[in-house]
Amino acid sequence: QSLRERFGKSIEKNLELFGVSEEQLKEVDRELQGLKKNEMEGDEEVLQRKGFRQNANYYTRGEDLNILRFIAENERFEDVRGNEVWHVMEERKVVKGRSWQSMKERFRKVISARIKSYGLSKEIVRGFEGVGGKKKEKRMA
Repeated sequence: QSLRERFGKSIEKNLELFGVSEEQLKEVDRELQGLKKNEMEGDEEVLQRKGFRQNANYYTRGEDLNILRFIAENERFEDVRGNEVWHVMEERKVVKGRSWQSMKERFRKVISARIKSYGLSKEIVRGFEGVGGKKKEKRMA
């Protein structure tokens, strides 16, 4: 049974038991949709309003910028797909309390997709073009 089916069959009919109205749920949906459009606001404000896990250690914009700064200053653009640069970043505590695996995944999944939103120079952004995601290799037939 899908979550949508379960909601329709049992939860939606009993919203009163949960102490919530359909209008309240719709209002929360509207608020969340507004947040998705404004994700580039101040990190702490967005995290407080998103209401995600309390004990999660979310990355801040400053941490993202530390990762980008290290790669750019050391001209390691081509090395982000490997592990060596990430091990060095962990050793030098570029982002305190983050493992090299965590930093690499953050770069691969989030930072590389939002690279133009960090206010970097065009030259640095060009350095990052084509790095971060999975590299598709052509197979020889």
